[in-house]
Amino acid sequence: MPVIPVQREAAQLLGISAPSLREWMKQPGFPNCDNGYDIDAIKAWRDATDRKNAELPKKMQQIKAATAAEELRQAVIDTQTKQIKLDRLKKDVYPSIAAHRTIAMTLTTVSDLLDQWLETVPVRSGVPEEFQPGLRDRLKAEFDAGRQRIEDEIQALIKHLDELAEQAK
Repeated sequence: MPVIPVQREAAQLLGISAPSLREWMKQPGFPNCDNGYDIDAIKAWRDATDRKNAELPKKMQQIKAATAAEELRQAVIDTQTKQIKLDRLKKDVYPSIAAHRTIAMTLTTVSDLLDQWLETVPVRSGVPEEFQPGLRDRLKAEFDAGRQRIEDEIQALIKHLDELAEQAK
């Protein structure tokens, strides 16, 4: 390897800092550098004196690898934390959706039963035929109004529960 005239470049080729190279130069047996830095002679001196700084590039790679591994570990933890939050949100949302569906099915079933009942109640109750059409319409209107009140109350309750769930986030 040629002789390098610039200390900083020689240090870089040796894998150390310029201040470390200056410290080495003060040590006994260090090659003469009056005419430049003989990299081969310095490496031979380094190996013979077992200088720890010679392993700096390997240590830097190890530190970079450890830093990257830690960043990856942190990213995995962040992803797992987000997944847990998502799972909790699903547990809050799915019961609400199930409640909506159950209420809708129940109201539909009750409505169908009431419609069937209204068809038969005036005949079974012994109400004269001339009053049956008006009675049926009045009963249907009252049941429809009651059904609407129940549906409105349920919707208000669902809205309130959704607001509480949103506040809990």
